Amino acid sequence: MKSKLEERKEEYYIVSIGLFLLHSILLIFIYHLWGKEEEHLFLKMIGFTILGAFTLNFGTNPPIPIGFIVYLLFFSITKNKAAKKGAVYLGLFLFILGSGIPFAQKFIFEYPRHLEVVQEYDDFDFADHWHRMQDRFDLRKAELHRLRLIYDKEGEVSEFVYYFKVRETNDRRVDYRVELSLEDHHFTVNRRIHHTQQTYNFIHHLNRNEHTEIGRFFNQLEEVGLKEIQPDNEYHFYKIDVGGEYYRFAGNVRRAYYIRNKDVHPLEEEDLTVYGVGMSVTGFDRTEGDYLKSRALYFMDAALNVDEEEG
Repeated sequence: MKSKLEERKEEYYIVSIGLFLLHSILLIFIYHLWGKEEEHLFLKMIGFTILGAFTLNFGTNPPIPIGFIVYLLFFSITKNKAAKKGAVYLGLFLFILGSGIPFAQKFIFEYPRHLEVVQEYDDFDFADHWHRMQDRFDLRKAELHRLRLIYDKEGEVSEFVYYFKVRETNDRRVDYRVELSLEDHHFTVNRRIHHTQQTYNFIHHLNRNEHTEIGRFFNQLEEVGLKEIQPDNEYHFYKIDVGGEYYRFAGNVRRAYYIRNKDVHPLEEEDLTVYGVGMSVTGFDRTEGDYLKSRALYFMDAALNVDEEEG
């Protein structure tokens, strides 16, 4: 299976070859249409095309077509003017086309996509949903960064949105936002491309907590089941909030739990410090308004009795 870097290189080569063939065909067409007898005219037209496409990048995006500006300011052509001018404008056209392709690719990539819901909301299969996401978007090593899920005491999902990040290469990261639409019976998937420097990535990695792999999180959530992740069964609905990152916890163990081997266990004082992915679960009653009634903290991938320097 090709890596994202290999796929991007392959796309670059295909675009480069396409532009070269387009340039060759149009240049030959201009040569035969307007070219008159002149020694080495075709080679001169190639030079004018290169001049028209020549750019300098002063931190601008797209770069400045400095070659075309030089042509306008300093070149006065008398012989085969139409052919040479056409070659210069062909170079400018190729520059504009080459600069516009990345923007078009980014626009197409970031255009919202939809993933149909194939399950019932009262028996939602999180693991299967993620497998379908992976198949549709070719996802690998996705880090969960935020999740909000609302469901009732029977486990029926009414709101579901989550965010995750995929680092495709050292200098390219894609941020995803996935939200369930109950009315349209599909998930809306939004993607944003971010380009970062390798030095920044290294420093950022040293200063951030590790995030859980989203497939692992959904598999654990599916194994345990939403009905088991409730402070108790007397509330109208429940909300799960997850940040996705591992952290240490040594606070009050009242209403704190850890999940291991598909089972939910109360967290005891002798278990501290615990290190895992925290999941806040809040129970609400529906009366005059929705208001907080109880909150519990659950830890996935929990390691118990962790020293301060561990984790």
